[in-house]
Amino acid sequence: MSLAIFNLNDAGIQLGLDGDPIRTSPGYAVLNDNNLMVGERAAGNTKLLPRWTNSRFWSQLTTAPMQGGTSQIRHHADLAFSHLEELWRPISDRATQAIFVVPGYYSAENLSLLLGMAKECGIPVQGIVDSSVLVASNLSLHRNILHLD
Repeated sequence: MSLAIFNLNDAGIQLGLDGDPIRTSPGYAVLNDNNLMVGERAAGNTKLLPRWTNSRFWSQLTTAPMQGGTSQIRHHADLAFSHLEELWRPISDRATQAIFVVPGYYSAENLSLLLGMAKECGIPVQGIVDSSVLVASNLSLHRNILHLD
């Protein structure tokens, strides 16, 4: 029984399996003609293809129409789905459970979209935790805690 942890933030996703970090994937998407690149491959092509580079899809996770969208990529949720799917595919045969660590500013709509994407990818989500709560969980409660995200 292996546990995958997806740590989402506006910069990208850190992925761990059974407590071991296995991949950090930057939150970039680049569309070249009809070829969508996400993560590391997209980050490596941002200077070559600057006109259609997006790095805000995790922090602006919505289904609102995107300026410059295509029939393939209509909104930020489409980009996030592609990124999530690319990260899940290589570990899907090993991970039997998953937890998402999300920014505190994620709304109910953001969380709903995330869970819908995870379901579509076949990710067996067992829980979601606020990143600030996770950071503070290892600290003594006898002092003031400030977490900047």
